[in-house]
Amino acid sequence: MTSISREEATAVTDAVFSGTIALHERVRRHPGLIVMASLAMRESIQAGGRILVFGNGGSASDAQHFAAELVGRFRMDRPPLAVLALTTDTSVLTSIANDMAVAAVLGRQQVARPRIVAACEERVADRS
Repeated sequence: MTSISREEATAVTDAVFSGTIALHERVRRHPGLIVMASLAMRESIQAGGRILVFGNGGSASDAQHFAAELVGRFRMDRPPLAVLALTTDTSVLTSIANDMAVAAVLGRQQVARPRIVAACEERVADRS
């Protein structure tokens, strides 16, 4: 295991927090996008559909947490919402990846579940 100095560890930590803060600031400048996504999800639920969420790597965990909050009781007591994270069924994930292609894993699941809104968390890199 490589050892790093306290100063290097502090610099890495600062860079991670700075990146997260910058992402939140970019999202904060476009609240209309969050409102549009929320309304689309609400309309899907009200029409008897469900919301499918997904991500890759750490974003898969974020998607699962998001689904859990909406099935659970995020912010208030209410009936559970029909939300499903596409990254939780390992048998489906691995069989599609093995038999078809890794690129088909999420798309094939979405096609198999009608009347849904798909939401994907994507980390946007700051290229400036």
